[in-house]
Amino acid sequence: MEAHLREETSLAEVIQEEDFRPILERAVRNFVATGRFFLDCERELITKRVIGHVNEEAELLESFLDDYDARYNRSFSNLTEIVASIRNLIGVCYTLRHVRRRYFKYHLDDDVAQLALFHLRSGEAFEFITDSVCDLIRASLTEAEAVGLAIPDDKLDLKKLTDALPRSHLPHNLGEETAGDVDKQILEITNAYLRAAQAIEGIGTIADDADPDTVRRFVTENLPEERCRELEAAVHGLQSKYDTYLKNTDVENATPLLKKLRGHVSMALHLLEFTTGLVHFYERHENDIRSVDAKRRIARVVDKNEILRLIATYGFQFARHYITRGRAYAEALQQEYSEMVSLELDLPEGVYLHARPVSLIVGVVQHHGAPVDMEIEGEKVQANSIIQVLMVSGANPDARRVTFSGEEKPLADIRALFEAKLGEDGLDTLPPQLDYLR
Repeated sequence: MEAHLREETSLAEVIQEEDFRPILERAVRNFVATGRFFLDCERELITKRVIGHVNEEAELLESFLDDYDARYNRSFSNLTEIVASIRNLIGVCYTLRHVRRRYFKYHLDDDVAQLALFHLRSGEAFEFITDSVCDLIRASLTEAEAVGLAIPDDKLDLKKLTDALPRSHLPHNLGEETAGDVDKQILEITNAYLRAAQAIEGIGTIADDADPDTVRRFVTENLPEERCRELEAAVHGLQSKYDTYLKNTDVENATPLLKKLRGHVSMALHLLEFTTGLVHFYERHENDIRSVDAKRRIARVVDKNEILRLIATYGFQFARHYITRGRAYAEALQQEYSEMVSLELDLPEGVYLHARPVSLIVGVVQHHGAPVDMEIEGEKVQANSIIQVLMVSGANPDARRVTFSGEEKPLADIRALFEAKLGEDGLDTLPPQLDYLR
């Protein structure tokens, strides 16, 4: 099979640039017409449908150029990279437009100041991204002319694509059945939510007025594209599971906290999509794969420092804000739907609660994402905090009995950890169910 593919590649016909130009002129026609409309489009007319149309034409043209390996040709590589950048940023623009449009459907409970701040910052981000797309479209037209293409004067009339925000909705009467064991599904979803929240909160934040070098370090060290995609995938999986088992069910309709949780999941997801899109754009033009000339041209059109600032102080910062705000709803739902049990354990002979065994206890609790209380000599702390557990154990150095309260699954793993002498004989002695601690 591989030999066959190599043979096909080696036998592919080389088309000369002068023969390719008329073919490209036909292919570029719709993209140019759509781009010209976008350049003249008033802000309020830049709807999701208009954005989607620009995205479709940019994607089609980029794919066409790639079919002819234009990315590796001196004459057409810059045009290909500019079109790819338009496709990248117009996708971010679509996500941002969606976030602004759906905000009031997400039950977010922001106070007036927070609501005003979010919409101000969202408006600023939308203006920068749309301005950048316009600048890139102009750059693509200039580049097309520079490589000898005859650019048509067409401009599409896309006003029919406007989509005003509806002022009404259909009756919410779908929820008649609930799929599966609802208590189990709610607990699994809230546990997953708390794990995602912990991962996102662990990254920290940065001041809005941080200098460009500080912002760049924050993004490159904490939010590389691979990490952003992992966070986005975790939250997307959470939303998918919610929609499969809970959305539009009678339980959701009867439980306001579920809708609030879903709203915070959705908002965080879209803001992480925005963040990932911009990180991809930034990394794409910072690596050594792209031609130096193409990178310089894109840098002159789009301010990369502003891209980094939007990543750190808008996209990720607000994603973190909303996932943190939803934590209270997840914890409240866990309290309502979980069956809390207690477990009393004696420390194994010769084992004391110093940093290493404490970190393993905390690791079990954090892995499950469910709240667990730990009590020593009447002092109770949250077992997901290594500082709190170290403080209560340090305050009671002679105590040999520990009580845990929480869900059955994390407590079962804590029991297994105690039976394995809290890892004091080496992590290789832990049972298979605790492989995640190794």
